[in-house]
Amino acid sequence: MKRILVTILGVMGIFLTWGIGISLIFSFANEPTFVPDDPAWLRLWWEVAPFILTAILTIIVARLLRAELPWHRRAPRSFVFGIAVGTLWIGTAMGVLLTLGAISLTGPTPVAGASIYLASIAINAAMQELLVHGLLWVFIASHHGKRAALIATTIVFTAMHPGAFEAGWIAVANVVLAGLLFGYLTGWRGGLPAAIGAHISWNVIGGFILGAVILGDDNSWYSTLSNHGVLGGAQGQGIEGGLVVLVTTLTMLLLVTVFPRTRSHPTN
Repeated sequence: MKRILVTILGVMGIFLTWGIGISLIFSFANEPTFVPDDPAWLRLWWEVAPFILTAILTIIVARLLRAELPWHRRAPRSFVFGIAVGTLWIGTAMGVLLTLGAISLTGPTPVAGASIYLASIAINAAMQELLVHGLLWVFIASHHGKRAALIATTIVFTAMHPGAFEAGWIAVANVVLAGLLFGYLTGWRGGLPAAIGAHISWNVIGGFILGAVILGDDNSWYSTLSNHGVLGGAQGQGIEGGLVVLVTTLTMLLLVTVFPRTRSHPTN
């Protein structure tokens, strides 16, 4: 019980340090002069700064604990594997939804600074994974093992998406399953690069390209309209509020558990 309490306090301390660091950065450099006065470039800065801070904190914590990051020895290959997983995941969900007529697509609509927004979305996904399945994973796994890290990081990942709780139980279940999928990729199927690749694919393809995943802004090439609230998610929820994504994500999770294991070198 004492170890669990120490770990909880440690996680709270990590988030407090991270939050203070983010606040200080944007208090002094929310719209720095070296960033062009353009919404796309500002968005990029707002994603790059937290990513850099998270990377620094992750390295510091790993060195203090003398722990290895869950980084595959063949990181590029692992990253491509994650991209493939994410592409199959979002592609299957969208294919089923379109076939059933549960959603419809409109567009494309030109997006000013499209490449910059795309980079911002990718960096945001990478930052989330580095924070949850990098920084927190290393800290928790070094004290309690990979399985405990999987459970704990899934809880944290779910808590980081409060909008799901407003959207209903299906959306919450989808976030929980996504957290388990990213966590399993981290611990048993290619390490952190695989989780980053899968998360980037889901957000970039599902959010920026298709407009089917809600990312907090309206910049997308296509717009996805829901024709069936239960299957495709209610308007304003995106497809992550629907049953089709729930079944697809569960299927992907089952598939990666039976996929031949790779040696990701996570902290045990």
